[in-house]
Amino acid sequence: PAKPRRAAPPPPAPRPLPAPKRRRRPPRPAPPRSAPRPRSRRPRAAATTPRA
Repeated sequence: PAKPRRAAPPPPAPRPLPAPKRRRRPPRPAPPRSAPRPRSRRPRAAATTPRA
């Protein structure tokens, strides 16, 4: 005798649509930069004592 057919598995549930994202505000224009400060040649010594 023919074997009883298995019922087809249920179709996968449709994925929910992602929530509509809020529009991001455009970034504020950066303030005009003054002339860059010349970097000192000697690098600053690293702090040996941990700051509280």
